[in-house]
Amino acid sequence: ELDFGAYAAGLRELAVILENRELQAAIWQAVQEIAGIEIIAPAVCSSLALTPDAAELLLADGRKLSARLVVGADGGDSWVRAQAGIEVNGRPYAQTAVVANFSTALSHRNVATQWFLRNGILAFLPLPGERVSIVWSTATEHAEHLLSLNAGELAREVFDASNGKLGDLELITPAAGFPLRIQRVKRLVLPRVALIGDAAHSVHPLAGQGVNLGFRDARELAHVLIN
Repeated sequence: ELDFGAYAAGLRELAVILENRELQAAIWQAVQEIAGIEIIAPAVCSSLALTPDAAELLLADGRKLSARLVVGADGGDSWVRAQAGIEVNGRPYAQTAVVANFSTALSHRNVATQWFLRNGILAFLPLPGERVSIVWSTATEHAEHLLSLNAGELAREVFDASNGKLGDLELITPAAGFPLRIQRVKRLVLPRVALIGDAAHSVHPLAGQGVNLGFRDARELAHVLIN
């Protein structure tokens, strides 16, 4: 058993667990408050042309956009990456991440926990109050079994796998499954185009580093552009 504590590291906390919808809402609000940014949404892209002078984007409504740089931040199946002709190498992990939220009988005390099991890796990620988000990365066949269970049956399986650490569990969001794969691109940048986030790299959720890599990508790209 391994324990990592903020106190021992001289920090207020080791990490922050944040619900995606709250993060998106905060970013959306911030973008709307920044002068000089034009928001075009919803929009569907039709084609992307990269020339020595500009990146030219054609939208489905016929509108044409021209910029010195286009950033592909459009996920693992990146349309920008495909349009730019950037080669990607990937393979499946033969695992699916089963994600769901539960209310718990006992307090998680703001501690995240992971169990390394014969049938995968189960993580409890603390949310406000007596709630946790779970990520169970497991063989696809086992994931399909978990997703087929009703709320009570799934809560019992998670309870057993976690040795009842947080007491009785009650499912509060439907479980969802996400096939896992690793992806690496041959090039992160080309003239007039740069890839960040899952468009640039997809990794296993074991250490929760996917989104953090994306944040670091954005910060490093901004640093390069500012300079």
